[in-house]
Amino acid sequence: MAVSRAILGGLLIAACSAKKQPAPAVAKKQEIHVAESDAKTKLARLELADAQDAYVRWLSMADDAACPDTMAPLVAQMARADGNDPWGHPIVLVCGPKAPDLGKDGVYLLSLGADGQRDTADDLRSYETTK
Repeated sequence: MAVSRAILGGLLIAACSAKKQPAPAVAKKQEIHVAESDAKTKLARLELADAQDAYVRWLSMADDAACPDTMAPLVAQMARADGNDPWGHPIVLVCGPKAPDLGKDGVYLLSLGADGQRDTADDLRSYETTK
């Protein structure tokens, strides 16, 4: 009986000290989350390019070429007509003298990314859409 307890105790210690691997369902869920995040990032880049093109079209048709305060005037020119990024945050539009020098066509567009916060690592900018 003493030998059996020693063997069982050793097995128990070995089992407890083994590195735990995520359960298959958890690992699969993590893979899906990463794939979904990558897909949303790619979609956001496409939407920024679409918004860039919409701005150029809007500018050519606008009576007053003043920079719009929101995406609203551009939405009709966009393929995805709501002016939000894939995470549901409004696309930020800056044009005219307020636009950074890096802005193409005098416009700078920004997706706030998954966290919805400006100036964080997951932000996507129109002048970086090819990355």
